[in-house]
Amino acid sequence: MMQKKLLPPRVAAIQDLSSVGRCSLTATIPTLSAMGYQVIPLPTALLSTQTWGYDRPYFVDLTGETENMTASFVENGLSFRAIYAGYLASADQAQYVEAFFDAFSTRPDESERLPLLLLDPVLGEDGVFYTTCNHSLADGMKRLARKADVITPNLTEACLLLGEDYRDTSFLTKEQIKPYVEALLLQLQAMGPRRVVITGVPDVSGALSNYGVDETRQLFCVSNQKTKTAYPGTGDLFASVLLGKLLDGASFQSAVAYGASFVAEAARLTEAAGTPAREGVLLELLLPKLFPERNL
Repeated sequence: MMQKKLLPPRVAAIQDLSSVGRCSLTATIPTLSAMGYQVIPLPTALLSTQTWGYDRPYFVDLTGETENMTASFVENGLSFRAIYAGYLASADQAQYVEAFFDAFSTRPDESERLPLLLLDPVLGEDGVFYTTCNHSLADGMKRLARKADVITPNLTEACLLLGEDYRDTSFLTKEQIKPYVEALLLQLQAMGPRRVVITGVPDVSGALSNYGVDETRQLFCVSNQKTKTAYPGTGDLFASVLLGKLLDGASFQSAVAYGASFVAEAARLTEAAGTPAREGVLLELLLPKLFPERNL
């Protein structure tokens, strides 16, 4: 009985592996591990470094391997408490990830799906696609979003998923931003996911806000003051902490608030340390804060 109690639930993490930069799998694995979950990685691509701030990262597209990894997991009878999908290397890869969702998902009733499916639809920033992303990938992300329980786009990605015009909110007040973002939230929820958060929305006060809607259609906003320096990988870190808190039984709003606060603290700590922004946040120093209390 004790051995079974100690077994950490598995989370499948479908993201790229960038060796340098504290993003994607190198952020997700330590974060969810610290929170008491066993992370089973399914790499979508291999990169020598993350793409921001480094010249010509070495890149290997693993699209063809995703299907083979899925088949192996099925053959070996693996099961997961959650599936977290993030960066995809190609539009074709979206269909393999969709097959992964289908292979491991069951819905015993309308209130809960097993495993929990979280999608961070990595597509772009500041109103434009990332260099490796395009409209075909956005279409694939739309299909995945319809199957997901939780999605965590930034404002650009929300607009790309919906085909809506992107607005730079950094010169607007929260009162001006709220109706625009809340309309996007409700449109995204209508696509299928029960819980949606649009992350990192700036405003004129210098805050970064996360606007969310939960399964009861309750709208909310969680804000933290942004640092002068922007860091790559903070979206991956946020989604990882959010997922861990949801699996612990937290409400969606409290999980969003905890994740946003953790990322904000990591950014402040990193800025004070003066490390190069391209290396990402110093998450290792804060991981002990995530350790769960266990009665062994």
